[in-house]
Amino acid sequence: MKTTFFFLLVSSFFGFSQKGAVHLTLLDQSKSCFYDEAKLVFYQVDATYKFNYLDSTFTDHKGTTPILQLPAGIVFANCYSNQQFIGTIEIPVQAGQCVQLVVNPMTSNLNFGNSVELVKDQNVPQQKSINEIEGEEYGIDEVTITSLRLTPGVSCSVSSVSITRQDYVSSASQFNQLFGTNSFNSINDISVRGARTDANVYFIDGVKTRSVVVPQSAISSVTMYTGGIPANYGDVTGGVFVVETKSANDYYSGHSTSNYGYRTRALRSGTSDDLYPEKQFSVDRFPTIYENMFQSPLDAPHSTFGIDVDRASWNYIRRIINQGGTLQRDAVKMEEVINAFDYQDHDLKNQPIGVFTERMVCPWNTKNELLAIHLEASELPQDKPRQAHQLVFLIDVSGSMQSADKLPLLQASMIDLVESLDERDQVAIVTYAGVESVALEPTTCSDKSKIIRAIENLTAGGSTNGMGGIRKAYELANSIYDPQANNRILLATDGDFNVGISDPKDLESYIAQQRGKGIYLTALGFGMGNYRNDVLETLADRGDGNHFYIGNRQEAYEALVKNTGNMINLARDVKLNVQFNPNTVSSYRLIGYENRLMPSRDFIDDTKDGGEMGYGHHVVALYEIELGKAEEGLDATYSSTKSSRNKTDIAEVNLRYKLLEAANSEEFNFYVKQKDAFVTNPLLITAAAFGLELRSSVYKGTVDAALLENLKAQLGKSEAELQLKETIEAYLRNL
Repeated sequence: MKTTFFFLLVSSFFGFSQKGAVHLTLLDQSKSCFYDEAKLVFYQVDATYKFNYLDSTFTDHKGTTPILQLPAGIVFANCYSNQQFIGTIEIPVQAGQCVQLVVNPMTSNLNFGNSVELVKDQNVPQQKSINEIEGEEYGIDEVTITSLRLTPGVSCSVSSVSITRQDYVSSASQFNQLFGTNSFNSINDISVRGARTDANVYFIDGVKTRSVVVPQSAISSVTMYTGGIPANYGDVTGGVFVVETKSANDYYSGHSTSNYGYRTRALRSGTSDDLYPEKQFSVDRFPTIYENMFQSPLDAPHSTFGIDVDRASWNYIRRIINQGGTLQRDAVKMEEVINAFDYQDHDLKNQPIGVFTERMVCPWNTKNELLAIHLEASELPQDKPRQAHQLVFLIDVSGSMQSADKLPLLQASMIDLVESLDERDQVAIVTYAGVESVALEPTTCSDKSKIIRAIENLTAGGSTNGMGGIRKAYELANSIYDPQANNRILLATDGDFNVGISDPKDLESYIAQQRGKGIYLTALGFGMGNYRNDVLETLADRGDGNHFYIGNRQEAYEALVKNTGNMINLARDVKLNVQFNPNTVSSYRLIGYENRLMPSRDFIDDTKDGGEMGYGHHVVALYEIELGKAEEGLDATYSSTKSSRNKTDIAEVNLRYKLLEAANSEEFNFYVKQKDAFVTNPLLITAAAFGLELRSSVYKGTVDAALLENLKAQLGKSEAELQLKETIEAYLRNL
């Protein structure tokens, strides 16, 4: 049975006349151990000795890579362990076949023929025909289909069924439809009871697609959601099918980006030292983003989310583009790209937070329009002294922080911050590597030289016990807590937590327990190569703080010194709830904020966490909307209390927030009307269009190089507009 299963797996590649597959295990026989978490970079060399990059991937804890589809012919794989080059493997990829091998990259001298070397349970290597290899080493271990059903007022219940390899072979017809036995398989024929046939949506490795055609050998898991759809998928009337693949190729989505690491387009020939400098390859990791879709106001009457003032994505994007790299899709967070710029200020009329709306033409889909909702926080009053700072610097001094763009930049940034503080403020320093320690006991800024010396004396080395550092920092912050002060932990790291709790969900659980004590957490990400945006974003969100990516000293100064609101909060649990009028709006799409969505019932629930806004913050939420009368949906739940709504309203905007010192939230309502005039906002529109292009979004419409050139030409000469213009120009040069 196992042999049959593997034969089916291999046969799935026969449809590729010019493609084959590889499946590698890296073994150091001299040490009887696998190379786990090793990085492999695949490339080919053409007749002109030009090196063409193909893909990159990582080994798991058993030293095994995913199954990767690669062009037929000789393929080379450069191998790196602990960021050190360890050897090159030469692989003859055969069309329609899966080449499997176990090899030591340090002593690789392979002779493939029609057989592969197999090491199993550290036994003596043996030669077998590829069709004789048992599927248990390389097949799909398990696929879990989970059904979530949610009843109003009742907690969510989960039921699941696990499909084993044997189940796969002998499964019922519905699962044969799901996985099939051909080269490509479609799950589009699966239906959800009670839903329209076109009501299901499909995501492959975070990309929403209409056609789900996935090679069987690439499938790692399939999850099906029905009933209570998780918020990050939006509101749908059918079901959501989520396919996670083993391969990093994404060839079926039309977007060539590895799950980890950004790509170079083509590597030039030259010496071996020049071909693959380490800086060109990255294991930076970002949470998967499932883009919001267009929805009917009848099927999804509420668009509810917590605001986000983070700007980490834009700084990271600029650095990648300026270095000539290609971005990971999920590194581009639309709300952070849009909110990376300062837009025109409005008169707040003595309100802590003002709401202003703009209607604009949508340049990438001219039949639709854009609706921008601006939230503006008041500046810190000149006649009101700022809060004193009680700061704990939590600094990563592990071995991964040695490069110039990490610890040295971090030290310079922290010294700039200390120089801006005064005698009211107090600083302590916790460091962590293999173990955590207090590098500086709480010290007032009347003795800045002592604080600066402690920062300058930091050195990097060892593993990364991030969780231990976080616990120690919260303990110290609690010991010096002042209810009248700004109590804040500044976590500065590349985010590579490799000791203790490293999963973002576990970190989220711990930080959530610390929430509500009046201690905020700001996460500062440094460097490239193992930047864990997924971890740092989680920590900042659950720590009621902000997340910034620091690529240079000026960016650190703007985040920590120049912009007061990044350090001192004005309001917390800031939420928006937008209701579009189905009499005037046929469909709408929220651009970005996918990881900030929440059920509409959470809008008025003050126990549910929203976003935080500091003094002077300006936040934008952007919608693309289609005017017209919405069609009746299956789950039309438009509130009867809104039946008297003015027929000419476009939307009602509800803002809810809690001032920092207040116990209860305040709520405000605003209306967008059809008579509201259209405005022009070239900076906002260009930023949004550029973000859609960088994500290769399925909703980017007519965005291309020509449209970006056109929009860029409309930008002015402000600092923000010049920065955006320069970044677009650099991107277009690299195309």
